[in-house]
Amino acid sequence: VHGTGRTRVRAAPVALRPINSPLLAAISCEPVRQRASSARMLAFLPLVAAIYGPAARKEGVIVATASSFDEEVLKHDGPVAVQFYAPWCGHCKALKPAWKKATKALSPGTIKLVVVDATTEGALARKYGVKGYPSIQIFGSNKRKPETYQGARDESSLISGLRKMAKSGGGGGGGSGGSGGDKSKPKPKRASSSGGGGGGHSGWGAGSAVEELGDSDFESRVMEGEGLWLVAFYAPWCGHCRNLEPEWKAAAARLEGSGFKLGAVDATQATGVASEHGVQGYPTIKFFNRGAATPYEGGRTAEDIVGHAMSALETSGVEAEVPQLTSAEQWRSLCGKKGTLCAVAFLPHILDSGADGRNAHIATLKAIARRNRRLYTFLWSEGGAQPVLEEALDRCCASYPALAAVSLEKGRFALMRDAFDEKHAATFVGGVLRGGIRTEPVAASALKVVSVEEWDGKDGELPEEEPLDYDDDDGTEEGKSEL
Repeated sequence: VHGTGRTRVRAAPVALRPINSPLLAAISCEPVRQRASSARMLAFLPLVAAIYGPAARKEGVIVATASSFDEEVLKHDGPVAVQFYAPWCGHCKALKPAWKKATKALSPGTIKLVVVDATTEGALARKYGVKGYPSIQIFGSNKRKPETYQGARDESSLISGLRKMAKSGGGGGGGSGGSGGDKSKPKPKRASSSGGGGGGHSGWGAGSAVEELGDSDFESRVMEGEGLWLVAFYAPWCGHCRNLEPEWKAAAARLEGSGFKLGAVDATQATGVASEHGVQGYPTIKFFNRGAATPYEGGRTAEDIVGHAMSALETSGVEAEVPQLTSAEQWRSLCGKKGTLCAVAFLPHILDSGADGRNAHIATLKAIARRNRRLYTFLWSEGGAQPVLEEALDRCCASYPALAAVSLEKGRFALMRDAFDEKHAATFVGGVLRGGIRTEPVAASALKVVSVEEWDGKDGELPEEEPLDYDDDDGTEEGKSEL
């Protein structure tokens, strides 16, 4: 077909020229039936390696055979582009540089690219109706009905066309023709993903504590940051990813405020990050410790993920987070989670302690939190800033600092009666866990929190008072006083 770099098979003439005819080789890459001697056929074998031999495989080109086709293509959890080629085909040789570039740019994050030598795998070629070389077929959402790619084959057009077909589930983008994917399935809605590399579905971060990451912010937030991360690289169409998503979100909610973050990368959008970190399948989970990446080999339930995170926190030396209590939403988010105990410290007013004194109290809390963050969430509030909460906790704070352990889930609380220091506070939170300290009932509805401004880290300043006005005497009898 003119302009496509591909020749369609014509009705066979009565007499065919031999395949080594210069005339036929110049105009066609059609599979032609011929009676060739064994010696002539063997003469073609060295040309097989010339297109996709060992060197190409080392560069990432995936070569499938009849024995590996099911595993490489049909069982792959995502779209696959298969090029059926012939070693002697000039158009196939011309396509090789663009195919290798497309493999690096798209595979496997957006669409996996595979090649099949149709001259040695004739049964496969016949099964999928290959009638000319190269023939590129897209195995999308319905692997039983691949769609033929009909677009241009220069590097830019090939990458763009395959990407479009992958996003559409195996149909569209590359041209008409082919049987297409499963048309009964609606295409997923797509929206921009946070920090991603372009359009994407709503992402795992929507409405959850999962941090959505992309090409534009992965380096600054994960690689250059000081915290610990588990990052899941996923694809919207991946069934295993959809199974992991609710567990990931549940684990992220439980880890909120712990100092350990769960991230998610839509690898079909953030292809640069996925390629850089060698993502070969979905979901791929990696652990990042201050930028150093290692594969995550643990379980994929929320319990497994949280357990791994807490173990990493305990051995990493990462400082525990102890945020200030500033809103009712934060209170519910951090302390309303199932199985969560909250330790709330009420610290002296900034005018009483100064910034140095407050920071010393917060450091004490962080030291305790680091050893107890598996079961506790630690918070602090300025004394008197949450009067309703303090009142509900049995008028907890005759003096500051004070420490209370609260379970919103069970409607119970306990107060520390000893001096506020690391030793006594550690004994208190451990005693509550072991049941050695008496707890009191409290209605969760009574534990109300009001919104306050976050502390700016500075010393407090006394408000300026207006001077008293002693010039109220207007000279009248009312303005005079008797001695």
